Amino acid sequence: GELGAALDTLADDMEHLSRVRSALRMAMAWPLFLALVIGVVWAVLAITVMPAIEEVYTSFNVELHALTVLVFAVSNAAALTWWIWVPPLVVLALLYELRKIPDGLAAACHALLYRLRFVARLSMATLLSRLVAMLGAHHADPELLRAALTHLAATTSTPTLAQAVSRLEQSIGRSPSLGEAFAAEPVLPRRLALYLKLGEKTGEQQGSLAQLRDL
Repeated sequence: GELGAALDTLADDMEHLSRVRSALRMAMAWPLFLALVIGVVWAVLAITVMPAIEEVYTSFNVELHALTVLVFAVSNAAALTWWIWVPPLVVLALLYELRKIPDGLAAACHALLYRLRFVARLSMATLLSRLVAMLGAHHADPELLRAALTHLAATTSTPTLAQAVSRLEQSIGRSPSLGEAFAAEPVLPRRLALYLKLGEKTGEQQGSLAQLRDL
């Protein structure tokens, strides 16, 4: 009897996710472009310029600083082995963009990227945006909320966050309240549980969720 509501939740979340991803792509376009330019410039310098500079320094017949020696060693390694590491990186980037990368490798890539602070913050922001939207729609219906969280866990690409949502979905059925269930999940921000508990105490859960959406 709740199939229609579940399908509405799925459609709303997919639309919401599409908007969030579009906004994130626009926000990340310039930093990614700069990173690409820096990478290309570094590769050109390492392969073409640094060997010539090394020859000049060597001709002086003086002992070089350890950091200078390290820079030359890295550039030499990059120049000699570019045909080994560049093609796999290009193929991996294309597969990642086309979403045809194997699941195990994709999970490893996401885990590695999640170690970067700005990637972790973006991933968490995306998750919280979707989670708050689901809470706003189904905080009064635990069964629909658990179904929505199951969908959220299945469509969250970062393993750490997906596991956190799965634990949250399981704890909702065991905890006496939403606030307690969210407070028991260490990965999620504390303010989420605090706002939910405040809404439960005041009877204004929608108001608390609206404040969360504005943060």
